[in-house]
Amino acid sequence: MNDNADRSVLNYYKSREFNPVPISLDTEKKWILHRKKRINLLQNHLCIPLHLLKDKHVLEFGCNSGENALVLADFGARLTLVEPNEQVIPRLKANFKAMNLEKQIHELSITGIEDYKIKESFDLVIAEGFLNTIRNRDELLEMLLGMCKKGGMVIINYDDRYGGYFELLKSCVLKTAWHSDSIGFRSQSSLILAKQLFHKSFDLLNTSRPFEAWWEDQLVNPFASCIWSLDEILKIAEKLNFSCYSNSPVLKNPNLFQWYKDVADASDQNSRIMQFWRESFAYILSGENDQWCNFIPAEKNVIQTLFDHTSTLANYIADDNAKEFTISFPSEIKKFFNSQVSQYFHTLSDELENLYSVLNHSSSKEIIEQYTNSSTLQKTWGTVLHYVCLMKN
Repeated sequence: MNDNADRSVLNYYKSREFNPVPISLDTEKKWILHRKKRINLLQNHLCIPLHLLKDKHVLEFGCNSGENALVLADFGARLTLVEPNEQVIPRLKANFKAMNLEKQIHELSITGIEDYKIKESFDLVIAEGFLNTIRNRDELLEMLLGMCKKGGMVIINYDDRYGGYFELLKSCVLKTAWHSDSIGFRSQSSLILAKQLFHKSFDLLNTSRPFEAWWEDQLVNPFASCIWSLDEILKIAEKLNFSCYSNSPVLKNPNLFQWYKDVADASDQNSRIMQFWRESFAYILSGENDQWCNFIPAEKNVIQTLFDHTSTLANYIADDNAKEFTISFPSEIKKFFNSQVSQYFHTLSDELENLYSVLNHSSSKEIIEQYTNSSTLQKTWGTVLHYVCLMKN
């Protein structure tokens, strides 16, 4: 991506007049389904009893047109909503009016996260869908943590550095197969090629948005290359005495097999979380969730290799001027996949090796044929979007 201070994910959405997560609530059936999904995330994955939010003060940055905030309002939360994209404000107001929940909005501010001035501390602070794309995200995360009451929580989501590996790779497949300039990469012709490559397997996913929105927000969005990781986030959180309360994808409870009187401090709690994270690395990377599969934990060299490798993929996607792409399938990843019990990982490893062999200076036809012949790889999406809930101790 060109080093331009005016480049931001917000400007990307505005310039393309694009809503990244268009959620329709025009029927009761759609509202009930959306509500169930948010309850599943917040209550079942992030372990927040939603009935306890009644009269709690919740601050949400980047609320878009308010569909997610509606669920919090429906449970009685008092909302402060901060959204810099004025294009979505009329729809936000219409959504709350339609649900007769306008009274739950304590404040609506049309401003950016860096310009918002808080007047009080909050029980819950939420920032979904953008924080990882901002250059000074570490400082902004510290700012969000500082807005919390003692015992309060901060929820963020981010494109995970490791769980996003396969979607980054799909973007690279599309870009190398396209062999065109940056404008063409984000054109309707690119969308047609993307459908040829990915539409069939995308339709098998349980997703809230159409293929076109995923293509524009993930595949060709230069800001989708702004990846983060749980380890990086927890190092920031610990400085302000925050511990990891919960995650999605769900990891093992760090208190598993621990006596309740053995209370861990923030550092110990976060260390336990990262140990379970390493044990679940094959799932995080691939999204393969065979309940009978005992995953082999990832060693430090595998994690470091993926850190460097995903950085290479992300830099290629973000660079509008990149025409050539030279990369190989890391032997550490191949060994890690082949060490797993499940045959799925062995097949995936072979298909990845074949795909990497044609990504370097091959024709579009060869790249497309190799990818479409890789059935296991086509069905592998990883766990790109991660949530973490941090609690102030």
